[in-house]
Amino acid sequence: MSPTTGGAAVIVLGMHRSGTSATSRVLNRMGSWLGSDASVTRRFEHAAVQDTNEGILRALGGRWHTPPDLTDGWTEDAALRAYDAPARAALADLGGHPVFSWKDPRTCFTLPWWEHHLGAPPVVVYVHRHPTEVAASLAARNGFGAAHALMMWEAYNGAALRAAAGHRVITMPYSQLVDAPTETAAVLHEALTHWGLPLTADPESATARLLAADPFHLTHDVLAASIEHQLADLRRRRAEQQAKFPPATGPVSPLGPADQGAGSGAG
Repeated sequence: MSPTTGGAAVIVLGMHRSGTSATSRVLNRMGSWLGSDASVTRRFEHAAVQDTNEGILRALGGRWHTPPDLTDGWTEDAALRAYDAPARAALADLGGHPVFSWKDPRTCFTLPWWEHHLGAPPVVVYVHRHPTEVAASLAARNGFGAAHALMMWEAYNGAALRAAAGHRVITMPYSQLVDAPTETAAVLHEALTHWGLPLTADPESATARLLAADPFHLTHDVLAASIEHQLADLRRRRAEQQAKFPPATGPVSPLGPADQGAGSGAG
């Protein structure tokens, strides 16, 4: 596969519900092209990139919520040739701009494949969020259990770190974007311009416009309320179960050194 686009690519990597949409919007406000109006979704994703990514995961035996195990050489799998043309079409919409970017959490897994199409190594912005916050958000949006959500968090973040290795990387905790959006955007802007990416707007005006216009901006108060709601629900269910099936032993206590491994086969 030959590279099909020019311009400097900024790829946002991170688990679902980890602030990648807000990061993508900040990049866009600072001058990074996200695609034509018809191509960009309400979560600031490029629809064709997202469709291609989901197709790749399916071809490899997974889905966005059950990602596949990737083996050595997977990018050369013959089944993925069907996605070369859609990838070229997506990048044709993104290319032709000095700086373009996309976010789709699936790219944590698929970035090595996309690099066959990119004209130059991308800059990676890696956004991460505490796993319990991600689990609470996935429970509220998708009804996923905690074990499933935490398994996804580990798989996505592990894949993101592997994909980012060897690249120019900006690591950004989502909490910093919430607590100090302008200062965090300034760090992002400084790093990208230091690497020669021509951004057209300063971070202060970019975040001011973003926060004024974005009705989905998540504050820590909203997040805390969501987590407390989930915890209350878990406590209620545990109390119901204990009322039906009283524990046969005393309450669980921390294991001492002599107890390590005892009962390790319990599910």
